[in-house]
Formats: sequence, C-alpha cells, structure tokens
Amino acid sequence: MLLGTAEVGLRLILGPPDPPILVAPHWQGEEPAFAEQQGLVTPVYQRVNHETPFPIAPQDGRPRVFVLGGSSVHGGSQLDKELEFPSMLASLLHDGGHDVEVLNLGKPSLDSHSIRLISDQALTYQPDLLVLYLGHNDLGNTTMESRYRGIQGALEARTQVLLRRLKLYEVLVASAVKTLPPVQGPADDRWTSPPLDEPQRLLAAASLQDNLAHIAHTAADAEAEVIMVTPISELSQQTPLGALCPEHTHLTRRGGSLEKVAEAIDAVLEAQPDCPILLYTRGSRRLQAGHPGACEDLRRANDLDPRPVTASEDMADAIRAAARSSGAALVDLRAQVLGEHCVPPPSWFEDSVHFSELGHQQVAAILSPAVESALETYTER
Repeated sequence: MLLGTAEVGLRLILGPPDPPILVAPHWQGEEPAFAEQQGLVTPVYQRVNHETPFPIAPQDGRPRVFVLGGSSVHGGSQLDKELEFPSMLASLLHDGGHDVEVLNLGKPSLDSHSIRLISDQALTYQPDLLVLYLGHNDLGNTTMESRYRGIQGALEARTQVLLRRLKLYEVLVASAVKTLPPVQGPADDRWTSPPLDEPQRLLAAASLQDNLAHIAHTAADAEAEVIMVTPISELSQQTPLGALCPEHTHLTRRGGSLEKVAEAIDAVLEAQPDCPILLYTRGSRRLQAGHPGACEDLRRANDLDPRPVTASEDMADAIRAAARSSGAALVDLRAQVLGEHCVPPPSWFEDSVHFSELGHQQVAAILSPAVESALETYTER
C-alpha cells in the first residue's frame, strides 16, 4: 500500500514515466485484429492503447484513410491521440477542403509482420488509402527476439518492461545513477542481449521489404492506394540500447577540449573505423561545436548500432525498394529531413524514436501533399 501511494504521488507531481523502449507485443495474430458490434468496428489489438471504434462501411463520398505503424504512430509519446500525426493530418486535409476520414490504427511494438496480418483484415473495411510508417520495430524486434531465447531471458526482458512503467522505479534508477561511480569496461553495457549480426540485419530488411510489397499488392487488389514512409529518429543522443565497443568506453567519458578528445578518438577509429559508440561520441561533440563532420559520424553510428532501436539506412532502402517494386507511393521522410537538416531536429522527438507534439506536426505537414495527391485517385473513381 505504501509503494502504491508513493507511485500515485510521484505521478501526480512528476507526471507519468517515459514509455519503456523494450517491445512487449499484446497482439501477435492469435485472434482477429478487429471485432464488429452494432455497426461499429473495434481494433481489438489496440485494446490497451485507447482503441477508437469506427463504422463498418465508409460514408459515401468520404474517402477513408488508415494509418498503420508502431508506437511512433500511436501510443509512444506522452500525448493525446488528437496530437499524434494521423489526427493532425486529418486537420490539415480538412483545412484544405478535403472531407476525409483518417483513422489511427497504430500500436506500440507492431512491426511489418504484425501489420501485414492487420492490413489483410483492415482492407475488408474499404479504406481508400493505407499510410504505412514502419522500420524501427523490424530491427528492434529482431533484437528483442534474441533476448527472449530461453525462459530466463524472457522473464528478465518482460520484468524490465513492467518496471519501466513505474514512476517510482524511474526515480530510484535516476537517483542511483547520480550516486554510483562510473562503471568501466564491458560492464557499462547495460543490456546483455547479443548484438545483431549481418545476416540478422539482412533478414530484417528483406522481411520488411517483402511484407510491405505484400501489403501494397493486396491493397491494389482491394482498389486501395498505399503510401510508404521512411522513418526518422533522433540521432544526436545515444540510442537507449547502447552501441558499445567496450575496450574503448573510457574515451566516451573523457573530458577536455574537442580537439584533444577528437585526437584520441581519431587514433582508435583509424584502426577500428566501425566503432559506433566512438562515432557517436565524436559526432555529438562535433555537433555542439558546429563541425561539418558531425552529421556523417552520427548517421554512421546509428547505422552501425549493434543493438538498434532506431531504423538504419538499410531499413529505409528496403522501404524504397518495396515502393518501387509494388508501385506504391513513397514519402521519403528520411531523405527529405536529412537533406534539409544535419540530423533530424531533436525538438521533434521525446526520445530516440517517439515524436514530440512539434514532430507530429512536422510529419503531418510533410505527408499532407502526398495524401492529397492519393485522394485525387479516389475523386476520379
């Protein structure tokens, strides 16, 4: 009772805890994704994430848009559903004179395997357009599957998810980090999951491409358009699962001027050019100093992360290839944002992958012209 009171008090004073970065799917295709009752459809796979029932049949003359994805689409930010980009997209379309129904069908932890199953069922409700924002979880879930090998690993991972939903746990961990001395060497890697190897990465990208192509072809058979979106992430902070070369961890905490730190890191990177934690460290310091090499360092660090949470360029390439092969429309959000900015603006994110209110606004604004163009096909029918 005392712990429960403390948890409630901390949430009232400090707000809810940040969402856990680990994935813990509540729906994996073992039951229908949607349930019908009294003329309405409920996305039952969203049951713990504020599902919103919608009419079985779309309204005549009003196009229907389904937005599918993981927690970046819905549930990962500490925001109301109205402040996530599908709702903001609906508002922009309405302001542009389009009477359109936009439904947010995202859910934390969903990857292309789950969304392939969901979309097959969703197409029976006659959407005119599917917007797919995917890529992070296909890599992240590959990492998590390696954590779940064996009963002990599964229990440890799921216990982490449960604890990270508690504000009390978050406060205690933050207090401990401030008082404990720095940990040296391999022990600084807070996660025990084995890193992804190249075959796992290639398989994740190939599966993403195959699943997206299947969704697009199935949608075409149902006379629905598809827009695929390449994902973006916050590259200027180290990803939550870490990206460590343990023998060089001491360099990430070294003080001194940019020149001296960079000199020490440069010497290591000459012999070991693919050490992501050192690329991140040098890139973040370069970013602060306005050094032109910062962007390349941070992007390479993200792509080389052995325990990735954020999508890599390989995953973006898989989405581009799926769009080309299937004839789906592509919004290359990643290329557009990186072309306009050194790295995606940190103010667009709450953490590595989840958007802030500003980030949701920016994504909606970028998607709006492509959705308007796709809706022209609906008007011509």
